[in-house]
Amino acid sequence: MVVQAILLVPVLAVLLSLRQEPLYESSAHVLISRQNVAALLSGTQDPTQYISPERVIDTQARLARVRSVARRALATAGITDRSADELLARSTVSADASADLLVSGSPTSFRTSPGDWRRRMHEPSRSTAASSTRPR
Repeated sequence: MVVQAILLVPVLAVLLSLRQEPLYESSAHVLISRQNVAALLSGTQDPTQYISPERVIDTQARLARVRSVARRALATAGITDRSADELLARSTVSADASADLLVSGSPTSFRTSPGDWRRRMHEPSRSTAASSTRPR
């Protein structure tokens, strides 16, 4: 009886773990550039230079939580079985008050990286990001 329990418990544990959906945790740090290329090229003064940096970064963080941005991030990642509302419910975006950075994360079973989200939100010339995705 004891031998059966010793053999049965690990076998059941392996079988149950093989049936679980893999969970992934990912994060990204997005550098927000305040450089206005149009003003730079035309030689004019940038009208947005007087807007507080905190306001700019807060606005970008709020834009990252817009449904259309989430929808486009899912499309870019090729995810068709999840909705933008699910992505928004299972992810976070926060502004780093000490730098021009957005920090995003998705600690759930979504198979997308915050890098996909970043590409949908920003033009490549306006931001750079480092992202990582790892099994959880």
